[in-house]
Amino acid sequence: VDGTSYFASQTVGSCESALRVEVVATVENPSAPTANAAQSFCTIDAPTVADLTTLTGTNIQWYDAAVNGNLLASGTALVDGTSYFASQTVGSCESALRVLVVVSISNPAAPTGNPNQIFCNEDNPTVADLQATGSNIQWYLTAPAGTVLNPSTTLVDGSAYFASQTVNGCESVNLFQINVTINAVTLAINSITEPTCGESDGSISVLASGGNSPYTYTWSNGVVSNEINSIPGGQFTVDVIDINGCSANLTELVDCILPVIPEIITPGGNGKNDTWVIGLNTVYPEMTVKIFNRWGNEVFTASPYLDDWAGKCNTGIKMGDEFLPNGTYFYLIDLKNGEKPLSGYIELVR
Repeated sequence: VDGTSYFASQTVGSCESALRVEVVATVENPSAPTANAAQSFCTIDAPTVADLTTLTGTNIQWYDAAVNGNLLASGTALVDGTSYFASQTVGSCESALRVLVVVSISNPAAPTGNPNQIFCNEDNPTVADLQATGSNIQWYLTAPAGTVLNPSTTLVDGSAYFASQTVNGCESVNLFQINVTINAVTLAINSITEPTCGESDGSISVLASGGNSPYTYTWSNGVVSNEINSIPGGQFTVDVIDINGCSANLTELVDCILPVIPEIITPGGNGKNDTWVIGLNTVYPEMTVKIFNRWGNEVFTASPYLDDWAGKCNTGIKMGDEFLPNGTYFYLIDLKNGEKPLSGYIELVR
């Protein structure tokens, strides 16, 4: 009995000692430790007995029963819904009573969504563009989870990405896999027919590739086709969109081909070649034409030129009716487009 004195004698031979030694007994029984009766863990953390906690107590030991039972090693895996019991040891005495802790272990389901997601290359898609249904989504490149991907990480065509969700502080062990396709639509010129300057007899055709057909083409002049016809020279832009909304565009500057400059005029009423018709004044409205005789004297000039030279002199020394004599003349045509003037010879026959 705690606090009680006990007295011991010894016997030697057949004689017991008259005197006895006094021993006062102290019987200790430490109280049970204290702890939160319900403790929660996450499956992904692989919790063990070492993760159980008490609020008070020293030299804690865990058991699978309130009395007796099995002493549990610190590495023993915890089981959802299971009760665990803790004693404390003070000095050399372990408490007879143990505190009860009931364990709950959470493992949220994986997120859900479309497992095959398509993006457009021109949008420069990143991890932030991936879609999954769940809470507090995190993305990984591997399963099981590795390093969390930064939302700004660029997506790679043909790669797989894995999503977890976190519910009440617990991240799902199972991951949702998404396979990524990045469509890169491209446009290329298939053929170009350059128009004659001043005419609308050119054409352009293009072909789209990549992405997923069918493709929708729209030109800057409103044509909805992969080809435009009956066009003059100039700049043309075409946009193409594939069935997934991925797009590309292309701009082409089409040069015109200068028409064949007539080498003879026959003014005088025959109804043909009465004037020198070059056919460029609508394309180059500021063009200048100068005509020189065989001695290099300027005999005609016009700015702009309106295809109306009929063999008359309008500059320099004029004679008679101002019609120039038959012969070969030299011309300079400045299109005022920054390029070298056109030059050549024309025959005047009256």
